[in-house]
Amino acid sequence: MNFGVSYENRVSESPLLGLTISEKLKETVAKYPDSGALVAPYQNYRATYQEFWSEVEQVAKGILCYG
Repeated sequence: MNFGVSYENRVSESPLLGLTISEKLKETVAKYPDSGALVAPYQNYRATYQEFWSEVEQVAKGILCYG
């Protein structure tokens, strides 16, 4: 799934990665699928990177349905 290409390009001491957020997230999921990605204690919510990616994909598909 391609979420588009967009990133900021500016002068900085640290070079930009040249990746979109979704590309970097996919890299992280591939490396650490079962590691904790998101914890929201007040909502009693925990997700691994793989679980988080699956939810991100569902939200993106829903948004795409609205055009």
